[in-house]
Amino acid sequence: MLRLDAARGFLRALDPGVPALIVAPSPGAATWLVSDVLEPERACFGWRRRTLDALAAEVALPVLAQAEEVPVRRLGLEALCARVVHASAAVDALGRFSGLSRRPGFVRALTSSLDELRLAGIGEEGLAPHDADMARILGAYVRSLREAKLADRARVFEAATLRVRSGA
Repeated sequence: MLRLDAARGFLRALDPGVPALIVAPSPGAATWLVSDVLEPERACFGWRRRTLDALAAEVALPVLAQAEEVPVRRLGLEALCARVVHASAAVDALGRFSGLSRRPGFVRALTSSLDELRLAGIGEEGLAPHDADMARILGAYVRSLREAKLADRARVFEAATLRVRSGA
């Protein structure tokens, strides 16, 4: 509630003709905030609304293009993860996950776990002492991303951070 009140106060203090960037959890939340702040007779010009993921993708695009990488959304990551699971199962490399690999929802849950690990900056080497089975899967997943030249959320945020830190 404090952040929402602070955002309202900040936007109300802005001249509606001054450009602003509103970062919100969803496009609907940003639209709601703007409509909540503006009185019926006021209009704003140059107020852009973005989610954090959309903003990061927009900022990261030149870095990703230079690396010849393409951002991939959740469904594509699930498909990639399914391929990793299938290939790992074929060489009996799933460890304790082998019994779960054909269960409904496994690939979706594994994709979420891999996404969280990647966003936390945890790599195969760092994870191996704690969970060798998951580390092996994570390593195969990361290699598959690189081979396909795909950028998951972690890579998009990394590329956006690089670009911002470079002063772009």
